Amino acid sequence: MISATKMASTNEEKIRISKGLYTNHAIGQEYVVRSRRQQYDLPSFLFHNEAEYTCFISGSRAEGFHFKSSDIDAMLIHRTVLVIDSELRMVSKNVCFPIHFLMENDNAPPGFTLLKCIRYVSRTDDPDIDETLVIRGDSKYMSSKGAQQIHLMYRNTTSHGPCRKGTMYGIEYDLAYTLICPFWPKQAHSFIHRSIHKGWPTTDELRDICKEGCLLVPIDSKQSYSSDHADLEWRISFSLAEKKLVYSMNHCQFLCNGLMKIFLNEVLKEIPETDTETGNVLCSYFKKTAVFWEISENVNDWSTRDFLNRFLNVFHRVIRWVEEGYCPNFFIPEQNMFYGKIYGRRQRELMFRLRSLYDEGIMCLSHFEPLGNIYYLFY
Repeated sequence: MISATKMASTNEEKIRISKGLYTNHAIGQEYVVRSRRQQYDLPSFLFHNEAEYTCFISGSRAEGFHFKSSDIDAMLIHRTVLVIDSELRMVSKNVCFPIHFLMENDNAPPGFTLLKCIRYVSRTDDPDIDETLVIRGDSKYMSSKGAQQIHLMYRNTTSHGPCRKGTMYGIEYDLAYTLICPFWPKQAHSFIHRSIHKGWPTTDELRDICKEGCLLVPIDSKQSYSSDHADLEWRISFSLAEKKLVYSMNHCQFLCNGLMKIFLNEVLKEIPETDTETGNVLCSYFKKTAVFWEISENVNDWSTRDFLNRFLNVFHRVIRWVEEGYCPNFFIPEQNMFYGKIYGRRQRELMFRLRSLYDEGIMCLSHFEPLGNIYYLFY
């Protein structure tokens, strides 16, 4: 059990500090956030001339944040390729896609899949797919390693793991090649049942999220069940759903998400980053996932006066995950997103730092400059 020895002595103090944090301008007022989002709602923002692709914009800037570290994730969705999660999806309305892949989950860890080719009409104007197909047994699969080479043609970008990194108008962006499955994947069916039971997102929001389906990103799991499958694994991405979930947050929930980003970025400055591909020890996605889980399990307790308690709950959740070495994906809880990232010495150093801060209670927030001048709130 993690103790919090220096919490505010009265509810009045907690409410006062909660309101002060809520009105702090470091993250942005509601109308400002709404305006920022509108800038990135056009799907053709970066690559409007790519006939074979649709571009989906996500990342912290698209969500409405405007920190120095905020970036853009540009996902190029291949429009001639359709991914399905069942052969029963092979209906007449999908024949306009010349290439069909079937998700095979049995030989991949949770959160990942293999893409088996079940329909292929060769096109001379789209030779990229040909070069990514590999034979395993009697079937053809699309290689994730091969797919990573497809977007190497983009100029003024550099390699960044499975993505390309570039800068436009002074803003950094990551560019990823993706495929789309316009159906909600079987691996994430528990998300539907949990949402209905918990009440978040709402029924209408859940319907919109599920009909968007998911994306497939050419990244392997680093924990492949077989060496023959490592280059064939694709990560199931819920970027489409996550953007809708962030947009569905009330402003208190959104500010909590932003505060976690600022706060933990500062916490991690002293923790060495030995894995350049992974980046920060606790990336923004882990923090956002913690906020998603907190909202889902405490749907009604989000208000200005209770903002501080919600933040501390999310912080405690992150600490518990680090202690256990397990961060459950919000859509596929069986997927441990800490796998291969937080363990051993790194886990111990992070645990010590987070525990020390949590034991300071609300005073831990007074140390960090990115929040602006909030020191007066604590005295």
